[in-house]
Amino acid sequence: MEESSKEEVYGCFIALSGVNGNVKGNYEEIRKNRSNIILVTGESLNEAVTQMYNLGNLNDINEKIKRLTNKMIRMMEICYYDNDVYWIVVFNNDEYTLLNSLGDFLSEETALIISSLIESSNAYGKYVDIMKENQAALRFLYTKKAVLSGIMINNGCMKIEELIEFYFGISDISSEEILHSINELLRLGFIECKGSNVCIANDFDDLIIDFFRFFLSEDFIFIQAVGCEFYDSCINDDLINRLEEIQYGMRFSSEERSAIKKLIKLSPSAFSRSLYPEETISGYYRQGLNDSKIEEHNRKYFVKLLYDNFIGDFRNQSYINYFMKLER
Repeated sequence: MEESSKEEVYGCFIALSGVNGNVKGNYEEIRKNRSNIILVTGESLNEAVTQMYNLGNLNDINEKIKRLTNKMIRMMEICYYDNDVYWIVVFNNDEYTLLNSLGDFLSEETALIISSLIESSNAYGKYVDIMKENQAALRFLYTKKAVLSGIMINNGCMKIEELIEFYFGISDISSEEILHSINELLRLGFIECKGSNVCIANDFDDLIIDFFRFFLSEDFIFIQAVGCEFYDSCINDDLINRLEEIQYGMRFSSEERSAIKKLIKLSPSAFSRSLYPEETISGYYRQGLNDSKIEEHNRKYFVKLLYDNFIGDFRNQSYINYFMKLER
């Protein structure tokens, strides 16, 4: 960076990636005598754009992206088009998505225009609409749970044609979606085909924890299958033994075992909670604190957690018909 001494100049040097020590030193020396020379770095430019266009908070946008996809974010940059600013969120797998300045998703038309301009420069790879991807993934999860629900309601086995006919009559799930879900559940090992029937896998006892972790995950719970004969038959002493091992080998009393069985039969949330190690309890074991008093405290704490989940379900508007049916 050199100063012209022959005429009046106004200089604005923009360095998006920053400057080296020599340039920075020369700039600071010139600024002592000349106020009409400005060095703009990427950071200061971003600050100015943030104020002018009310850019959304990076942390908030990060959290929003993480809720919709498991793609790893490599970087986030801004671009300018038609007097507005947009976020380019670049992922590790040579893909990117686009958001408006506030961090909201774009219309298909706007996304198509901007992505075509970006891809003409081969800068970031392929554009993906992660909102659509997320909706498709949730739809697939929904249909897989629908298939499992139908099989459980029919006591562990159901003809494929009947399964397709059943859901075609009560929802917009297509036969193609049902068949696709059956193939995925076969791959997961949860079911098996016996002629024209789909049935719960023979080695179900070995898969029971993973099965119900999947079926009771929060995204969708098919309450129609909760409390059916097959569902209730799974909640037995063998399952409680598995839960003891999950909870760091604690041993429940006969009264506690009975209470736990009742709670997880009644409450999908309590059942789901019981299938994962309780972090508060794990702290005691990591510190080697496992005497009889702490063991008793942990057991009571665990049962109370399940009871709290049961109360939450009882107050859940989505479960009103389910609990009313139980009362009858």
